[in-house]
Amino acid sequence: MDSPALNTARTYFNVKIISPDGEVAAAMVYMLSASTLDGEIALLKNHVPLVTSLQPGLVTFYCAENEKVLYFIAGGFLEMTDHCSILVEEAILVNDMDAPTLEKGLELLAQKYHESTTDAQKNALKSDRQILQAKLDLVNRLVLKK
Repeated sequence: MDSPALNTARTYFNVKIISPDGEVAAAMVYMLSASTLDGEIALLKNHVPLVTSLQPGLVTFYCAENEKVLYFIAGGFLEMTDHCSILVEEAILVNDMDAPTLEKGLELLAQKYHESTTDAQKNALKSDRQILQAKLDLVNRLVLKK
């Protein structure tokens, strides 16, 4: 008896990244990967419904066989039903980030931190620094992979 042929056709689903300023990205993807607080997750169409927190890091849209679109998000929430919604404070295309600009931003934040006078200011700057450092780490990691 012959074994049935594997169904390798990809099925696509809609994904959106939404920030307080509005829709950042929308695409039809066959897979999505993201960093949750519990680790990496990959989602395909018909995934069990899910709501999870996302940590700052990479969200990857798998749009076609050799086409990936990478976004850096500054944390947020992901909801998966028959489509996927990602709610974030900030999202940026990884291709729009560069190490020298991020390094300069870190230097400016360090200067502001030393000039700040209240704990509230220092805590806000510390949070901003963590996000910028995560962006820089991601850019450097991707450059090393090339």
